[in-house]
Amino acid sequence: MNAYTFNGIQVIILFTSEANGAQPIHTCNDLGLYRTKDVPGEVGLLTEDDAYSGYNGPAEIVCTRCVNPENEEHLTEGYWTKDWAEADLAERELCTRTTERHDWTSRRTETERRLEEASEANALDEAAADAFRKEWEQTAAALTEGLSSPLGKAVTAPAFDELLEAAHAHVTDHLEQLARTEGYHLHTDPREAIAAALAASDMNAAQLSAEAGIATSSISRYLNGRDGLNYDNLCKALRALGIRLIY
Repeated sequence: MNAYTFNGIQVIILFTSEANGAQPIHTCNDLGLYRTKDVPGEVGLLTEDDAYSGYNGPAEIVCTRCVNPENEEHLTEGYWTKDWAEADLAERELCTRTTERHDWTSRRTETERRLEEASEANALDEAAADAFRKEWEQTAAALTEGLSSPLGKAVTAPAFDELLEAAHAHVTDHLEQLARTEGYHLHTDPREAIAAALAASDMNAAQLSAEAGIATSSISRYLNGRDGLNYDNLCKALRALGIRLIY
């Protein structure tokens, strides 16, 4: 007998059309749950997951929708073991990137889209990123807390940084935010800063050479990445262009 429990009551699954007058205590589509004592001699059907993995003995079951084992973009309503259903929910919400072909939009996909939108709108500063991180970690904890790992359903939620990377989202740090607010140009490479300042001004390498007291050839080699400037000359070039270093 393929017996299960439902709310602690021992039951078997039968087609309601084949129950020979017995009354189900619960129905799901064309299936019903029947107390084992009310249908003596009946073997009973398997849950959706046990039909693929094999019967593993009595287990608590639920009527819900889970990912169709034959088409992972769609959900199937039926009777599933409770452990499988909980793991399936966590996996499809936390680990699956859904598309327009899926029956649902996962929490992961939703979060990655919001991160991408915030980044494109220059609204993903450190405080906003921390709020997203906290929300994701709370969601992951709620869906995986006390989760068992039935066959094939061990679930590990991806780290928040993985979502950031997948969304190609850039978190604006406090210096970038300050530069944007105050109208400054921010660069993390002195060579890049000098090249950008020259391009934005009427000064060329020869004029910078005269203003800073550095050989024109040294400046040209530096800008082309072929050579470096010593500390004193770098400071002179930055001063001449009005560039400040911030640590």
